[in-house]
Amino acid sequence: MYKIQIDGQAEFHCSANDVLLRGGLREGLGIPYECNAGGCGTCKIEVLSGEVENLWADAPGLSDRDKRKGRLLACQCRPKSDCVIKLRLDEQCVPKIIPKQKK
Repeated sequence: MYKIQIDGQAEFHCSANDVLLRGGLREGLGIPYECNAGGCGTCKIEVLSGEVENLWADAPGLSDRDKRKGRLLACQCRPKSDCVIKLRLDEQCVPKIIPKQKK
């Protein structure tokens, strides 16, 4: 398990075989998202420190400008170390039902 800090807001833990979006949702954080599949771009993040594995570098949810600025999608990134990320938390996005992870 890696510790993921959301720049100045919160922190959560995420396993190496899970993506950042689902790891945060499992801990009850209000991470905005829509599709959970890389198509919408709602879960954009910036990795300020640490290392992640980008599962889909050409995901349609990222524009060329996003890519130039180093933005990634939380639904397409697995942690490879402890990380500090930048994203916008939203109380309206706190999951009413916490997603479970299959073992």
